Amino acid sequence: MPSLQDREYRVEKIVNYAMLKVTNYVGEPGYNRKLGEKRYEVCYEVKWKGYPKSENTYEPRSSFPEWHESYNQQIRLIEQANPERPTAKELERQAWDLRP
Repeated sequence: MPSLQDREYRVEKIVNYAMLKVTNYVGEPGYNRKLGEKRYEVCYEVKWKGYPKSENTYEPRSSFPEWHESYNQQIRLIEQANPERPTAKELERQAWDLRP
């Protein structure tokens, strides 16, 4: 198994999404000094290519080097399979409304 710094992580699939409270680091994409140390953001559960599901992580959109149309398609499939839950766009609006 490669060391942590030698691992290559490539997105295989977006499998879920959720609004999470995340740390608001200076210099991080999406940083806002008015928010203090925490903010809410929609994060996407990523299945990494070549890694088991137990290695899935939730990542904010800002951490993706590129956002591919296939990710939007995968999110739409999740939304269609769960019509009673808020869409990713609705959660993004809710996260925005929670900002001070």
